[in-house]
Amino acid sequence: MLLRCIVLFCGVFLLNACGKNEVVENKRFHFFVNTENPETKDAVQFLVDRYNGELGSPVLDIVEDQAAANSKIGFTSNLKLNADHKLGVGQWITISSRTSRYSLEGRETTTEIQYGMDISFDKDNFEAKQARVKDAESSEADHLYHLFCHEVGHGMQLNHKEDDPNDVMYPFIPEASKHQVEYDLYFTQIRTFLGTR
Repeated sequence: MLLRCIVLFCGVFLLNACGKNEVVENKRFHFFVNTENPETKDAVQFLVDRYNGELGSPVLDIVEDQAAANSKIGFTSNLKLNADHKLGVGQWITISSRTSRYSLEGRETTTEIQYGMDISFDKDNFEAKQARVKDAESSEADHLYHLFCHEVGHGMQLNHKEDDPNDVMYPFIPEASKHQVEYDLYFTQIRTFLGTR
Protein backbone atom coordinates (compact mmCIF):
# COMPACT_ATOMS: atom_id res chain seq x y z
CA MET A 1 0.00 0.00 0.00
CA LEU A 2 2.81 2.41 0.90
CA LEU A 3 4.59 1.61 -2.37
CA ARG A 4 1.39 2.30 -4.29
CA CYS A 5 1.00 5.71 -2.58
CA ILE A 6 4.60 6.63 -3.38
CA VAL A 7 4.15 5.66 -7.03
CA LEU A 8 0.92 7.67 -7.24
CA PHE A 9 2.54 10.72 -5.60
CA CYS A 10 5.53 10.55 -7.95
CA GLY A 11 3.21 10.21 -10.94
CA VAL A 12 1.24 13.31 -9.97
CA PHE A 13 4.48 15.20 -9.29
CA LEU A 14 5.86 14.26 -12.70
CA LEU A 15 2.62 15.25 -14.41
CA ASN A 16 2.84 18.68 -12.80
CA ALA A 17 6.56 19.05 -13.44
CA CYS A 18 6.29 18.07 -17.10
CA GLY A 19 3.31 20.28 -17.85
CA LYS A 20 3.28 23.52 -19.73
CA ASN A 21 2.13 27.04 -18.98
CA GLU A 22 0.74 29.28 -21.71
CA VAL A 23 0.28 33.02 -21.16
CA VAL A 24 -2.31 34.74 -23.34
CA GLU A 25 -2.36 38.55 -23.29
CA ASN A 26 -5.35 40.51 -24.56
CA LYS A 27 -4.36 44.10 -25.34
CA ARG A 28 -7.49 45.15 -27.19
CA PHE A 29 -9.46 47.86 -25.41
CA HIS A 30 -13.27 47.88 -25.58
CA PHE A 31 -14.55 51.19 -24.19
CA PHE A 32 -17.91 51.89 -22.68
CA VAL A 33 -18.45 55.65 -22.96
CA ASN A 34 -20.38 56.64 -19.85
CA THR A 35 -22.54 59.50 -21.13
CA GLU A 36 -25.95 59.98 -22.69
CA ASN A 37 -24.77 63.00 -24.69
CA PRO A 38 -24.69 61.98 -28.41
CA GLU A 39 -22.27 64.82 -29.32
CA THR A 40 -19.84 63.63 -26.66
CA LYS A 41 -20.10 60.03 -27.87
CA ASP A 42 -19.50 61.20 -31.43
CA ALA A 43 -16.42 63.18 -30.36
CA VAL A 44 -15.00 60.17 -28.49
CA GLN A 45 -15.61 57.95 -31.53
CA PHE A 46 -13.71 60.46 -33.68
CA LEU A 47 -10.79 60.49 -31.22
CA VAL A 48 -10.74 56.67 -31.14
CA ASP A 49 -10.73 56.48 -34.95
CA ARG A 50 -7.96 59.07 -35.23
CA TYR A 51 -5.91 57.26 -32.60
CA ASN A 52 -6.26 53.88 -34.32
CA GLY A 53 -5.39 55.49 -37.66
CA GLU A 54 -2.19 57.06 -36.35
CA LEU A 55 -1.28 53.90 -34.47
CA GLY A 56 -1.91 51.80 -37.58
CA SER A 57 -3.86 49.18 -35.64
CA PRO A 58 -7.46 49.01 -34.37
CA VAL A 59 -6.72 48.42 -30.67
CA LEU A 60 -9.41 50.78 -29.35
CA ASP A 61 -13.11 50.40 -29.99
CA ILE A 62 -16.37 51.50 -28.45
CA VAL A 63 -19.06 49.10 -27.30
CA GLU A 64 -22.66 49.95 -26.41
CA ASP A 65 -23.04 47.13 -23.88
CA GLN A 66 -21.22 47.90 -20.64
CA ALA A 67 -20.90 44.16 -19.93
CA ALA A 68 -18.83 43.76 -23.11
CA ALA A 69 -16.38 46.51 -22.07
CA ASN A 70 -13.00 46.05 -20.42
CA SER A 71 -12.37 49.81 -20.32
CA LYS A 72 -14.36 52.91 -19.46
CA ILE A 73 -14.41 56.56 -20.43
CA GLY A 74 -16.31 58.83 -18.08
CA PHE A 75 -16.90 62.54 -17.65
CA THR A 76 -16.68 64.18 -14.24
CA SER A 77 -18.00 67.61 -13.37
CA ASN A 78 -15.37 69.79 -11.71
CA LEU A 79 -12.60 67.21 -12.17
CA LYS A 80 -10.26 70.12 -12.81
CA LEU A 81 -11.05 71.54 -9.38
CA ASN A 82 -11.04 68.23 -7.51
CA ALA A 83 -7.98 66.63 -9.12
CA ASP A 84 -5.33 69.33 -8.76
CA HIS A 85 -6.27 71.14 -12.01
CA LYS A 86 -6.16 67.98 -14.14
CA LEU A 87 -8.40 67.85 -17.20
CA GLY A 88 -8.18 64.08 -17.39
CA VAL A 89 -7.19 61.07 -15.33
CA GLY A 90 -6.19 57.69 -16.73
CA GLN A 91 -5.14 54.45 -15.12
CA TRP A 92 -4.41 50.97 -16.36
CA ILE A 93 -6.12 47.82 -15.20
CA THR A 94 -5.04 44.21 -15.54
CA ILE A 95 -7.19 41.21 -14.73
CA SER A 96 -5.51 37.82 -14.61
CA SER A 97 -7.24 34.45 -14.67
CA ARG A 98 -5.80 30.95 -14.69
CA THR A 99 -7.24 27.66 -15.85
CA SER A 100 -5.64 24.25 -15.54
CA ARG A 101 -6.28 20.80 -16.91
CA TYR A 102 -4.40 17.52 -16.89
CA SER A 103 -3.42 15.53 -19.93
CA LEU A 104 -0.96 12.75 -20.71
CA GLU A 105 1.71 15.42 -21.16
CA GLY A 106 1.08 16.78 -17.66
CA ARG A 107 -0.63 19.77 -16.18
CA GLU A 108 -1.52 22.37 -18.79
CA THR A 109 -2.08 25.85 -17.39
CA THR A 110 -3.35 28.84 -19.31
CA THR A 111 -2.99 32.29 -17.80
CA GLU A 112 -5.03 34.97 -19.51
CA ILE A 113 -4.15 38.59 -18.85
CA GLN A 114 -6.81 41.09 -19.87
CA TYR A 115 -5.64 44.68 -20.10
CA GLY A 116 -8.07 47.54 -19.65
CA MET A 117 -8.16 51.17 -18.61
CA ASP A 118 -10.33 53.63 -16.73
CA ILE A 119 -10.31 57.20 -18.04
CA SER A 120 -12.18 60.26 -16.85
CA PHE A 121 -12.25 63.70 -18.47
CA ASP A 122 -13.32 67.02 -17.03
CA LYS A 123 -16.89 67.27 -18.34
CA ASP A 124 -17.00 71.04 -18.85
CA ASN A 125 -13.64 71.19 -20.64
CA PHE A 126 -14.48 68.28 -22.96
CA GLU A 127 -17.99 69.45 -23.82
CA ALA A 128 -16.83 73.03 -24.44
CA LYS A 129 -14.40 71.79 -27.12
CA GLN A 130 -16.08 68.71 -28.59
CA ALA A 131 -17.90 70.59 -31.38
CA ARG A 132 -14.52 71.48 -32.95
CA VAL A 133 -12.87 68.06 -32.53
CA LYS A 134 -13.09 67.30 -36.28
CA ASP A 135 -11.59 70.64 -37.29
CA ALA A 136 -7.92 69.86 -37.90
CA GLU A 137 -7.01 73.56 -37.70
CA SER A 138 -8.60 74.23 -34.32
CA SER A 139 -6.76 74.49 -31.03
CA GLU A 140 -9.73 72.69 -29.41
CA ALA A 141 -9.15 69.63 -31.60
CA ASP A 142 -5.42 69.69 -30.85
CA HIS A 143 -6.09 69.95 -27.13
CA LEU A 144 -8.67 67.13 -26.97
CA TYR A 145 -6.52 64.77 -29.06
CA HIS A 146 -3.44 65.49 -26.93
CA LEU A 147 -5.48 64.96 -23.75
CA PHE A 148 -7.00 61.75 -25.13
CA CYS A 149 -3.60 60.33 -26.16
CA HIS A 150 -2.10 61.25 -22.79
CA GLU A 151 -4.78 59.45 -20.77
CA VAL A 152 -4.80 56.42 -23.10
CA GLY A 153 -1.02 56.37 -22.65
CA HIS A 154 -1.54 55.95 -18.89
CA GLY A 155 -4.00 53.17 -19.71
CA MET A 156 -1.20 51.47 -21.65
CA GLN A 157 1.16 51.78 -18.69
CA LEU A 158 3.13 54.87 -19.75
CA ASN A 159 4.30 57.19 -16.98
CA HIS A 160 4.74 60.95 -17.04
CA LYS A 161 7.83 62.33 -18.78
CA GLU A 162 8.80 65.47 -16.93
CA ASP A 163 11.93 66.36 -18.91
CA ASP A 164 10.31 67.30 -22.25
CA PRO A 165 7.31 69.66 -22.43
CA ASN A 166 6.65 68.50 -26.04
CA ASP A 167 6.25 64.85 -25.00
CA VAL A 168 2.67 63.56 -25.06
CA MET A 169 3.20 62.23 -21.53
CA TYR A 170 4.40 65.55 -20.08
CA PRO A 171 2.38 66.00 -16.85
CA PHE A 172 0.80 69.33 -17.78
CA ILE A 173 -1.48 69.63 -20.81
CA PRO A 174 -2.34 73.24 -21.54
CA GLU A 175 -5.85 74.16 -22.60
CA ALA A 176 -4.41 76.17 -25.50
CA SER A 177 -3.10 74.48 -28.65
CA LYS A 178 0.35 72.85 -28.66
CA HIS A 179 1.21 72.06 -32.27
CA GLN A 180 4.72 70.85 -31.43
CA VAL A 181 3.62 67.78 -29.47
CA GLU A 182 5.79 64.82 -30.54
CA TYR A 183 3.49 61.94 -31.37
CA ASP A 184 6.03 59.75 -33.23
CA LEU A 185 7.94 58.71 -30.09
CA TYR A 186 4.67 58.26 -28.22
CA PHE A 187 3.23 55.86 -30.80
CA THR A 188 6.55 53.97 -30.91
CA GLN A 189 6.22 53.42 -27.14
CA ILE A 190 2.59 52.33 -27.54
CA ARG A 191 3.53 49.84 -30.28
CA THR A 192 6.25 48.46 -27.98
CA PHE A 193 3.69 47.95 -25.20
CA LEU A 194 1.28 46.28 -27.62
CA GLY A 195 4.01 44.09 -29.12
CA THR A 196 3.27 45.34 -32.64
CA ARG A 197 6.57 47.12 -33.26
